[in-house]
Amino acid sequence: QRVEVLWATLSYLRPPAFTLEDRQILFRCRARLAHLFRGFDDPCVMVHGNVQLQSMLKDSRSDQLIAMTQPGTILWAPREYDLIHLDTSPAETALLHSYLQRAPVSEGFVWRRWVYQLWDCIEHLVQTGTFNRPRFDHARAQLLPWLG
Repeated sequence: QRVEVLWATLSYLRPPAFTLEDRQILFRCRARLAHLFRGFDDPCVMVHGNVQLQSMLKDSRSDQLIAMTQPGTILWAPREYDLIHLDTSPAETALLHSYLQRAPVSEGFVWRRWVYQLWDCIEHLVQTGTFNRPRFDHARAQLLPWLG
């Protein structure tokens, strides 16, 4: 449902930095959503929506998490959605791997994370008018093998 809203809004906005190739990958992704999420039955939970190291406040002595700051706009989603921003630094990647060892997600997260990231870039474009081209292109490249 959120993808359809973003797609319709993007069609209305027609941002100049957005190419035909960009639209094609989103179109292909939309067409394959049912396949990419087949068998996925994780329940939705309250999520932070913007989990990054910079949004974590920890006690320097005990290394205990004290608070999470800067929540995102999506607050109800499968828990794996909260992991999509943990890839911008080696420390975040290490945190992601540590989390996945303690609380594994389903195998399909291997490709769904790129679906989430692709559409997260679009959501950011729609909400702020800025487009993270490198992140979008990386997500597109990672998702292409799964689109058939």
